[in-house]
Amino acid sequence: MEKSNIFRLVILVAVLLGLCHVSVAAVTKKRNEQKKTYIVHIAKSEMPASFDDHTHWYESSLKSVSDSAEMLYTYNNVVHGFSTRLTDQEAESLVDQPGILSVLPEMKYELHTTRTPSFLGLDKN
Repeated sequence: MEKSNIFRLVILVAVLLGLCHVSVAAVTKKRNEQKKTYIVHIAKSEMPASFDDHTHWYESSLKSVSDSAEMLYTYNNVVHGFSTRLTDQEAESLVDQPGILSVLPEMKYELHTTRTPSFLGLDKN
């Protein structure tokens, strides 16, 4: 094999290894930026006077940490706040906003039974 062919082969292998490294780094970065669903609890009584409606305040707080995030649902009865999809970094930034009580990741619970009295042994005399 000529020296020029060996040199070309070495360059080709180096380029391929470099591309593989870039691909792995991109996948790792994308995993870190994956969005998860969060429940954001807000102290409604702390709404700034510049807002006419609490929903506008929620939207403004959300847009201050993410241009792409949207509210999935708003809570107005027992607790006040909203649910949204954020990256971990965006969620950490939202916690520092005024009036934010907590930013909690969504918890999914698995149903164990649809027959609670039987499951608890209450169907017997």
